[in-house]
Amino acid sequence: MEAATDIAEMPDGSLWITTSGDGIYHMSDGEWTRYFYLDSNIPVDWGYFTSAAVAQDGSLWFGAYWQGALR
Repeated sequence: MEAATDIAEMPDGSLWITTSGDGIYHMSDGEWTRYFYLDSNIPVDWGYFTSAAVAQDGSLWFGAYWQGALR
């Protein structure tokens, strides 16, 4: 994993970790899943993310270099 830029915890306890160049990682029930622009539907070039946040309604938001906020 490249340098982590942020971590968000969902209400179910799962974690979302954004990285600088390596996409997004999700840890749920002890298992890691990597989401990267080359092999997923993430609409972000190169996988550079700045932040992750959980809104009051439970939706997950990401901040991305050059693309702004994504939900």
